[in-house]
Amino acid sequence: GGPPDLGALAYRPLLGIAPADLRFAVAAGHRDPPPQRIEIQNGGESPLSWSAHASGQSWLRLSATSGATPAALDVSVRVAGLTPGAYTETIQITPSLEGELPALVRVTLAVVPSPPRRR
Repeated sequence: GGPPDLGALAYRPLLGIAPADLRFAVAAGHRDPPPQRIEIQNGGESPLSWSAHASGQSWLRLSATSGATPAALDVSVRVAGLTPGAYTETIQITPSLEGELPALVRVTLAVVPSPPRRR
């Protein structure tokens, strides 16, 4: 035996997330870049509750940690105290239905050295 063959039925996630990749870039010591928005839709008909979670990086902020579709989630970054370099984080947006896989949004923050000040 083995698992049943489901044929050409591809798995379609319940939550539609766009974009799936956010990129921020800022010079060290400068003000935080403006937030970016993730649109959260339900692949089905009715509103769907969801929760959002990031693994706790202090530089990443979410405007909400739960809601219902359709929704917008604003993602902002705080660069205070960060040294120049590349930082990555993944936001998990999980539908409230048991057994559904979370949608993943990759967040990349590039902190570049500040240009030298002109005298």
